[in-house]
Amino acid sequence: MIHFLRFIKRLLRMPWFDTTWQPYWALEAEDVLISLLLKAGEFPTSRCYVDIGAHHPRRYSTTFLLYRLGWTGLLVEPNPSLARELRRGRRRDIVEQCAVSDLSGTATFYVYENPCYSTLSAEHAARLQDEQGMPALHEIVTPVRPLRELLDAHADVFRRAELLKVDAEAHDIEVLRSNDWSRFRPRFVVAEMLGEVAQTAPRAEVALFLFERGYQLRSFLYHSAIFERLTDLPRQGESGFSAQ
Repeated sequence: MIHFLRFIKRLLRMPWFDTTWQPYWALEAEDVLISLLLKAGEFPTSRCYVDIGAHHPRRYSTTFLLYRLGWTGLLVEPNPSLARELRRGRRRDIVEQCAVSDLSGTATFYVYENPCYSTLSAEHAARLQDEQGMPALHEIVTPVRPLRELLDAHADVFRRAELLKVDAEAHDIEVLRSNDWSRFRPRFVVAEMLGEVAQTAPRAEVALFLFERGYQLRSFLYHSAIFERLTDLPRQGESGFSAQ
């Protein structure tokens, strides 16, 4: 009987029993848009992604659709309970339990009842408290590593990655700065851009940073944007914005 109950528990974790199922898994259907952009050419199989702020194996996951299509990658998540869920639910992937920033060491990570709000940014945590009356559930000390260091430790992912996704709750620019863009230039970057609208998105700090590194803005959603690597670096004065 005990073995049967364990079997049922494992079965209910399978994607086809996921009560949050919909035609996409990412919060704003970024996974569908990326798959459409990939299918505009020859769809690559057995490629990799790097998912910073991976959150959950399926729920709100930008990379789970690609995982189902045979991709694998590196999932980075500082929340210990979510990191455990990722290891159980994404067995082909590598999971690193840490935060990503432009400096190595340790830092305070603010954990919320809704883990989507959890952040490394003390300023963002203070805004959630002051403007939304949302205090952190608790604080933990987490290891912090630059993205370039994580990629050096996982060379196979580094070589084959087509997608970098960054969802760090107001700490996204620090994550992007921690990469060595002369070495790691994935085809697509999905980055969170809180507080922006379509008119302001091309002038946001994250967008300007990626334009300077040879990316164009392919799609702006409600909280995030999809950037695609250009063949050539943009000429001086070009924004890197694409209306396609």
